[in-house]
Amino acid sequence: MIIEHRNNQCIIDDEDAELARRYKWRKDTSTGYWATYIRVDGCKKKLYLHRLITKNDTPNPTDHINHDKDDNRRENLRIVSHALNARNRAAKSNNQTGDTNIFKEGKKYVIQARINGKTTRLGRFDTIPEALQAKADIWMDRWGIDLYDEIEKEMSEAE
Repeated sequence: MIIEHRNNQCIIDDEDAELARRYKWRKDTSTGYWATYIRVDGCKKKLYLHRLITKNDTPNPTDHINHDKDDNRRENLRIVSHALNARNRAAKSNNQTGDTNIFKEGKKYVIQARINGKTTRLGRFDTIPEALQAKADIWMDRWGIDLYDEIEKEMSEAE
């Protein structure tokens, strides 16, 4: 099902359509998430579509696996810890390599991540493809995050 507001659209699973129709959704311009307002104990509270769909009433975030805040299908959403959510962030616009946690140091590409509150170097590589493959292996082994499809797509686009 597609939800529309002004010139914005988001997608949800058909099985969530009845639940979503109970509210008037809009894309929050400050966060990019789809939200509505509800009354709880007489107070106005923001309700996010992705948290409603996952029934997330915990302090933990609901992660958009593919980074697309307009894709609120169940297969793209998961409740995760704050640390795991941070590992699935997209690269910042000023990132020189185009990949999170990989930066250039001299002629080498370094993988770095925050682990238990400390910045840790996880390897140095001659090329970005080597660093990407190693990052995918590390993320899968340590945190169960599958980056292989994303990296394969990125490599084929670079060719």
